[in-house]
Amino acid sequence: RQEMANLSSLTETIADSTVSQQRDSEAVAAAVHEMQVTSRNVSESANEAAVASQTANDELSNTNVILEQTVGSIRDLAGEIESASHVINTLDNDVSDIASVLDVIRGIAEQTNLLALNAAIEAARAGEQ
Repeated sequence: RQEMANLSSLTETIADSTVSQQRDSEAVAAAVHEMQVTSRNVSESANEAAVASQTANDELSNTNVILEQTVGSIRDLAGEIESASHVINTLDNDVSDIASVLDVIRGIAEQTNLLALNAAIEAARAGEQ
C-alpha cells in the first residue's frame, strides 16, 4: 500500500510537472511569436527607413543639380550684366562725343547768324549810300 501511495504521489508530481511544462512551453511559444512579430515590425521599419533614405538622397541629388543650374544661370547673368555695362559706357562716351559735335554746330550756327546779320546790315548800308 505504501508503494501505491508513493506511485500515486509520483504520478501526481509528474502530472503537475507536465502541466507546468506545458504552461512554460505555451509562454515560450507566445514569447517566440511576439519576437517574430517584433522582428517583422523592425524589418518593415528598416525597409521604410531605407526607402525614405533613398528618397531623401534622390531629392538631395535633384537639389544639387538645380543649385548647379542656378549658379550657372547667375554666372551667365553676371556676364550679360558686364556686357551691358560696357555697352552703356560706350553709349555714354558716344553721347559725350555727340554733345561736343552739337556744341561745335551751335557755335558755327551762331557765327553764321552773326555773319548773316552783319551782311544784312552791310547790305542795308550799301543801299542807303
